Amino acid sequence: MINQLYNLISLAIIIWNSSFSTISSFPDQGKWTFMANKENCHYFSAHSTLFANSVISVKIACDTDHRTSDPSIVNIGLVVRSTPCFEEYFGSESILNEYFRWYYQCPAWIFGDFGYESVTYMKTEELRLTCDHLINLNRIKSNKFIKAPVNYIYNQSCGANLERDQPICLSSSSFRQNLFVSENTHQIKNGYIINVPEDGIYLLIIFINFIDFESGQHSNITVDVNFQSNNGHYLSMVDYPLLTFYASMSILYLIFAVIWFALSFAFWKELLQIQFIIATIILFGMIEKAIFYGVYQSLNHSGILNQQIFFLAEIFSCLKRTLARVLLIMISLGFEIIRPCLGDNINKLIGFGISYFVLGIYESTVRIYKSKNFLVDATLYAGLPLAIVDTAIFWWIFNNLTHTIKTLRIRRNCFRLELFNHLINVLVFAVFASVIFIIWQMHKHKLTSCLDSWRYLWIDEAYWHVLFSLILLAIMILWRPTNNDQRYQFTSLLSSSNSLNDFIDNDLNQCAIENNLGEIKMRFQNNRNEYSKSSPNHLDSHIISAETDDNLKWIEENISTTLVDSSLPSLIDSDEELLAAKFEIIDLIGRHFGTSNSLASGFDWQDPFLINESLSDDEREIKNQMRSYCERQLMPRVLEANRNEKFDIEIMRELGSLGALGPTIKGYGCANVSSVAYGLIAFEIERVDSGYRSAMSVQSSLVMFPIYAFGSEQQKEKYLPGLAKGELIGCFGLTEPNHGSDPSGMETVAKYDPNTKSYYLNGSKTWITNSPIADVFVVWAKYDGTIRGFILERGMRGLSSPKIEGKFSLRASTTGMILMDDVVVPEENVLPNIHGLKGPFSCLNNARYGISWGALGAASFCFENARSYVLERKQFGKSLASTQIVQLRLADMLTEINLGLVTCLHLGRLKDQNRIQPEMISIAKRNSAGKALDIARRCRDMLGGNGISDEYHIIRHVMNLEAVNTYEGTHDIHALILGRSITGIQAFK
Repeated sequence: MINQLYNLISLAIIIWNSSFSTISSFPDQGKWTFMANKENCHYFSAHSTLFANSVISVKIACDTDHRTSDPSIVNIGLVVRSTPCFEEYFGSESILNEYFRWYYQCPAWIFGDFGYESVTYMKTEELRLTCDHLINLNRIKSNKFIKAPVNYIYNQSCGANLERDQPICLSSSSFRQNLFVSENTHQIKNGYIINVPEDGIYLLIIFINFIDFESGQHSNITVDVNFQSNNGHYLSMVDYPLLTFYASMSILYLIFAVIWFALSFAFWKELLQIQFIIATIILFGMIEKAIFYGVYQSLNHSGILNQQIFFLAEIFSCLKRTLARVLLIMISLGFEIIRPCLGDNINKLIGFGISYFVLGIYESTVRIYKSKNFLVDATLYAGLPLAIVDTAIFWWIFNNLTHTIKTLRIRRNCFRLELFNHLINVLVFAVFASVIFIIWQMHKHKLTSCLDSWRYLWIDEAYWHVLFSLILLAIMILWRPTNNDQRYQFTSLLSSSNSLNDFIDNDLNQCAIENNLGEIKMRFQNNRNEYSKSSPNHLDSHIISAETDDNLKWIEENISTTLVDSSLPSLIDSDEELLAAKFEIIDLIGRHFGTSNSLASGFDWQDPFLINESLSDDEREIKNQMRSYCERQLMPRVLEANRNEKFDIEIMRELGSLGALGPTIKGYGCANVSSVAYGLIAFEIERVDSGYRSAMSVQSSLVMFPIYAFGSEQQKEKYLPGLAKGELIGCFGLTEPNHGSDPSGMETVAKYDPNTKSYYLNGSKTWITNSPIADVFVVWAKYDGTIRGFILERGMRGLSSPKIEGKFSLRASTTGMILMDDVVVPEENVLPNIHGLKGPFSCLNNARYGISWGALGAASFCFENARSYVLERKQFGKSLASTQIVQLRLADMLTEINLGLVTCLHLGRLKDQNRIQPEMISIAKRNSAGKALDIARRCRDMLGGNGISDEYHIIRHVMNLEAVNTYEGTHDIHALILGRSITGIQAFK
């Protein structure tokens, strides 16, 4: 893929300068004013593309010289000539001056090989008039347009007349740079009006000759020319479509702005710097299009072009294009994706940005002050430095993008890799769209002797605006605030290792199970053959050779040697990144061969006890699916949920669709998986957040389990299917305001009414996860001196569940109270098969088992995040990971996490064999929660000041684990449970 990317980007370098720049020049104005005095004769010319039935109006006014009382005598003649070739009336001034003199005398002549055979023109007879104030041109006889064959051969009579009768005159091009456009603001009166018969490119030539020039009698002459369509508008036929186009683009950018700023306002606390740049590009684009539209609208109504305002639009265009390049550079660097800051790249970024903007302004100045299709050396020379800088920028983007993609592939960050794959698709589309259009443009507008498709010249300018807008829209979608805010910023990019069989079955580029949540399904049948575990001694040399060849081929395809060799420093701009990349490459090789990331020792730090090999195929499948779901669906939400103490109820339905609710229960829509699989689900969810795991654990272990274990068949059929799907949300009411670790002292009581066959519950429960959003309440209360379980439903009279506000832990889940004031509970809602504390304790033991796995998931996340951080962080000239104290901490944490996982795995197997004891669970819960909290604290310390920022996520885990270490039996309560078993002495009282 990298090689393909190289080819595509190399091709894009060629067309980059065209792809993101416009080719606009000043649009044709509709009014001209020419001044003439003293000279013997003058040729004034103006040309434009006109619609059929458009009007050409000419007015001539004289200002008689006060030194003489007699007005001057002038000869006046006009020629209007049409051509099908757009470029015929463009060229160097010295050549055109001569051409226009010949066109006036011989309109049917053609200068150049334009390829057309006939010409349409109209010529008036020269009329001698007195130059006295406003000359009445109505005396000029109107002639009709005639269509005559072109004359490629020198016509003796026409040429002879030109040389014999006409003196040397000045062309209007000498005066075009000194037009007094402000004077031509009135309607033509007593002027000469010409109606053009058809769409075309029309050239107007006005000949004025002072008859008495030598006598000293002369006047100043002002010539006003108007080109108007039949509806009174002044825009030329070439420029008129741009009026509608810029109006549409202004509306489009307004829509962009409204949508983007609305989303940004909704997520304003979590915006990335990249998203601020996107907003600025949208703002500049909206201003640019609005100014262009205003200029064209003003020109259309007045016929006068405001060049200063037009140039202001070009300035905003340059700003927009400069920021677009800055944005692509930052994205290609992996800014806010694989790196939190730009570092030394910021200086290069500023340098390139300023260089491009300055050269862009210079190139725009030269370009727009030249007429359309007027190619001169100055324009080429102005564009050459800009193209060089542009090429350098794109080459830098290519190098950065290559490095970022390789890093994401090495780290197996599926979500980010998919994001960049979409970005590559956008760039590929831009490349092919640009190439196709350039080919069409060259064929139709460049490599032709006669540009007769001039009606579509406006597309040359509009196309690049549209392409830019499409690319901007794609980037807006990919980096939208709802899907790409700061909650992603420093998520751990390293996932735990997979076995060789898993790695071969799953391609790196498709390591996510499915793109859409609805397509992610649990598989509970073992449809795959067991991976052969035969000893290598039983393999013949042919098989060994084939396997070796496959391994070497995999290395060549997945790990470019240039990434390890001398070219690596050119792709990674710091020593610590080089070190981190080398570690990660070794990790990747180890995961593939199922051995290690340390080739010398054969040790895999990510799975030191080869737990992954101890899992069944279904368990590995469940683990991988949950990892994919958690990274793609839960991690994007957790930062906002934790900051705002808000739980998304939709998560429960998503977990239900994955089979993650009540997964060990058989039937009733549940998954019926092993206890180890349930532990793996808890592990993966708590890697994201303990609050999310708590919501799942309460639903599965504390609500669904007691209904399944102690409920009637009617209760199971009524509640379990809805709870398994996440359509119903449950909570577990045991802890009371005055009785936390001592449930036997609960004060909630139930009274039975034989008349209504109902129970009346009174009391309160506190610190109840899910209670504010629960539909089903499993509440434990005393009845006749024994503890019974009751199923309450939301809406029962006297039942309320207010939310507990202001907690600093488990903020991503919702916690509240259960208040009961004579709540009427039907007799059929009592759990019939349990009496006493054995009921709630069995539920708690089931939940504690999941906590043992989940707490280690949070610790694992913190450990991997801290490891990535110290590998990348450089202090005092070296990586933090190279210090002894950091390596000691990492080694201690790795030891504690993996010893805990081995314990949990063994505990899960015992649970599936019904050999588990409560004391075993107490050991695991106490060890996992306590060690996880200690690991999280150490990881926070390793991140220094950054450790207290929730953008790095570790401080959130620290706060959550404080609660995890407390609930479901505190650390010391479990010590007392173990102490009682060790000594045989009850120490609770």
